Amino acid sequence: MTKIAIAVGHSETKPGAVNKTTALSEFKFNSVVAAALKLALSKKYDVRIFFRPPNLDNIDAIRKVVREINIYYPGLAIELHCNAANSSASGAEVLFWYKNKKTEQIAEFGANEFAIALSVPSRGSKPIKRGDRGSVFLGETRCPAIITEPFFISNDNDLTKALVNFNRLISAYLSMIQFGLNIL
Repeated sequence: MTKIAIAVGHSETKPGAVNKTTALSEFKFNSVVAAALKLALSKKYDVRIFFRPPNLDNIDAIRKVVREINIYYPGLAIELHCNAANSSASGAEVLFWYKNKKTEQIAEFGANEFAIALSVPSRGSKPIKRGDRGSVFLGETRCPAIITEPFFISNDNDLTKALVNFNRLISAYLSMIQFGLNIL
């Protein structure tokens, strides 16, 4: 049975970006996304959710998750995030390791799926090199890996679209995962 790793970005004590209006954090939102994905995928795949230990600094916590994922050895690993910037930044993007053409295809497909599902702009796929944001997860995970940023949690309109269209967001994730598994 194909294995899929879902890593929830950030942790309960280091929750990532927080929406100023709702106080909803990346960690809380993506913990729900991870549970929904596991529920939807578990009939067909072996799915494991990975959380960063809250007691480690950021890089050590990411490396611990990467080690655990590498031991699990899935066919695909996805780290769940939400983007953040100013309150007007909007859109969906997916990060991939710059040397991996197949994850680039998955990332581009995913960014477009998220954009359609949430009616936000597609910011496309973003290649990540050593030293860039996400490089530890993408560069050290031994299987194909991507980092999703389906919307800006710092943008009230993007967040509202993600909450109202949550089922469409999950469907976009499922389409991206299926596409990815089909080309790997």
